Amino acid sequence: MKKTVKKKAILLVLDSVGIGALPDAALYGDQGANTLGRIAETMPSLELPYLNGLGLHFLVPQFVQRKKAVFKNPCYAGRMAERSNGKDTITGHWELMGILTEEPSPTFPNGFPEPLLEQIAQRTGVTFLGNEVASGTEIIQRLGAAHMQTGKPILYTSADSVLQIAAHEDILPVPQLYQLCAAIREITSSGPYKVGRVIARPFVGKEGAYQRTANRHDFALPVPSPNLLENLLQQKKQVFSVGKIGDIFSGISFTQAVHTNDNEDGMEQTRKLYQQLDEGLLFVNLVDFDMKYGHRRDIWGYGHALASFDEALGYLLTEIDDDTIVIITADHGFFYKRGKVESYEKTTKTTNSTKQKTRYSYTDSISNEEGILSINLDYVFGENSGYVNIPRGNIIFARQGTGINYVHGGILPQEIIIPVIDFKSTRASEESKKVGITYSGLSAKITNAITYLEFLQDNNIDENNKPCRYLLHFEDEDGNKISDECT
Repeated sequence: MKKTVKKKAILLVLDSVGIGALPDAALYGDQGANTLGRIAETMPSLELPYLNGLGLHFLVPQFVQRKKAVFKNPCYAGRMAERSNGKDTITGHWELMGILTEEPSPTFPNGFPEPLLEQIAQRTGVTFLGNEVASGTEIIQRLGAAHMQTGKPILYTSADSVLQIAAHEDILPVPQLYQLCAAIREITSSGPYKVGRVIARPFVGKEGAYQRTANRHDFALPVPSPNLLENLLQQKKQVFSVGKIGDIFSGISFTQAVHTNDNEDGMEQTRKLYQQLDEGLLFVNLVDFDMKYGHRRDIWGYGHALASFDEALGYLLTEIDDDTIVIITADHGFFYKRGKVESYEKTTKTTNSTKQKTRYSYTDSISNEEGILSINLDYVFGENSGYVNIPRGNIIFARQGTGINYVHGGILPQEIIIPVIDFKSTRASEESKKVGITYSGLSAKITNAITYLEFLQDNNIDENNKPCRYLLHFEDEDGNKISDECT
């Protein structure tokens, strides 16, 4: 049988959508990692009919009984294992183009060392705020005001090999931020600080409401030769890039490179560019999975993003011709775990809150801050009852504490709506001089089926304080008895 060669290829990289741990996972502390498997377990109602119809159910058992689209063309599904050392964006994308990484790029879990900061200051005259592992959305809220006052850019990193610089566009215009990042890229192009990417992270807005813009720009390491992209271009084939592909493959002269705002825009640009593709490769990165949901530990947001992509994929697959092959893969995975709560797993406190806890806050008016879900309590307690606010995803509010991690489960409303003890003692009149009692427990919440309540006697029994027996029961907020009495 004659082998059919496709003239056009669409390569869709779902950033961080991994499907299981490799044998070297222990080197990175990622034993048992399986991003898609964990999402499927957490969201049993999640439907991805087009991905499932393409064969996802063969790889993730939880999807076997879920909806599947039917395709007339042959579809193939499998697992790929990287040969490179490393697990970041650069490593994964480069290997897809035939470039093996022997030595992984360094990460900086304790921030960047002083010698590197001194080199940057000598070269650019710039010093920074921050220099820590952090969530980009969280750190600009926390340090944004200081940045506006001092003019110092905000320096941070993540679990990946990245050096990120955030600056307000009114303080450090985007072209100047790019120049700063380009200079740092030169400094970190070799040696012990050979970071995978230097990333410019512009933001706008006012204190308490800073927002990152679409002017992000990645300054990656130069792409080694030879590679598949250069090979295609040498053969006069078209090579289109969508999303951050153009930044990841620095130095490649793409036929056309399009930056995008989000996954939805990425899929729309893919459909438009495909109409211009005669022969060659359309290389697409969809970064929202990693940037918006992975690093924020938002497993539910991640799942909904997969559902949105699946719907857009359905439209794309109706438009391709028989001369096109579509490949869907990822560059690395994302391990959901519950260990020590890092700074990037926290978000800033809500402003104007009358009560602020790790898991929730209470405000009189709705909170419009990024990353916060605000729930109106009027339907529970009546008009003008205020709002309870919880962080979206699997993060918590940053508060001063012991440093010990007691986090459990997600941060859905069910977890914070639990019984609350409001102890009321129905004492006799003061003339009786009977001894009183006070609830002495540390918690005002019932969280277990068996709960012990402790009371202290207010006074010593003497001629002025007579002994007595108390009958105890639970009441709801309207004073209705909701339990038996006990002594």
